[in-house]
Amino acid sequence: MAFKHAVVLICDKNFFLPTFASALSARRHLTRGDVLIRILVTDADAAWCERLGAAGRAKTISIMPAPVSEIAALQPHHRDRYLPVAALSRFWVDRFLEPEIERFLYLDGDVLVDGDLDEIFSAIMPAGGMLAASDTVCLCLNELGPGPKREQAYLQSLGLDNGEYFNSGVILASRDGWRAIADDAVAFLIANGEVCRSSDQSALNAVAGDRLGRLSLRWNYQSDHMTLLDPRTIGIKPVIWHFTGAPKPWHCADWPWDESFNWAYRDAEKLLDGLGIANPRPSAAQLDAGLAHRRRARKRLQWLYPWRRLTRRKAIRAQLAG
Repeated sequence: MAFKHAVVLICDKNFFLPTFASALSARRHLTRGDVLIRILVTDADAAWCERLGAAGRAKTISIMPAPVSEIAALQPHHRDRYLPVAALSRFWVDRFLEPEIERFLYLDGDVLVDGDLDEIFSAIMPAGGMLAASDTVCLCLNELGPGPKREQAYLQSLGLDNGEYFNSGVILASRDGWRAIADDAVAFLIANGEVCRSSDQSALNAVAGDRLGRLSLRWNYQSDHMTLLDPRTIGIKPVIWHFTGAPKPWHCADWPWDESFNWAYRDAEKLLDGLGIANPRPSAAQLDAGLAHRRRARKRLQWLYPWRRLTRRKAIRAQLAG
């Protein structure tokens, strides 16, 4: 059967191990035979990818080099200090897919697919458009205080209204529309880099317009959502968990992500054992800072702003049902 759709992930060599884990989790939850899974490695050559090819082929995952020369021009406009500039290569993932691919599901390398992935490829989307789920920024937009005010100002700088902002870690895109969306986003980033605090995500949000359709949070359940509500407690299991922020569960299996979320990462470690692929650990200071941030946010919502916990959970429930 010819491939009509693709799951595509892009990374540099430094982040290959968790990206491979994300691809493995996608493979486990795909039964339809018309979906290609491909990992693109921005700083690898053909020999490096071939060295890992057996591990990929064992799970029918394609690994290939993906040099993107345009990235150099984006470096001066890249503002997200938590994201390597190589991540902006996602603008050009369509370049590395066969012409017959009609739709592709882009996944960040810090997600875990934990449910049936088949149905998303039949989702209805705008002509020449894309689908994505809301970002956690949207949870506080109707609140008072300096934090919500900053977020509102951020969205306004992108020309957005409250509630329109999406997370770019999971995107289903039509092949015939992605090039125009991505080109518009690149142009916006170059012209308005100072307001694009999340670089590619900011720029994509700024230009998507009516080419964007919404995914339920079941398809992109992020860390800040999980700190407020574990959806399994209300009978909902997300298809895709997204380990935004730090620490990632493979670095520190702590609230809200325990060791049960590491099964794909552990499988990846075994498959790549002996191939010289490592995942550098953050420093102890970085881990401590990430854990402290989450615990501080939890304490604030429990004791200082308990009503925010209630209203944000209500918003999450609505977005899970959407």
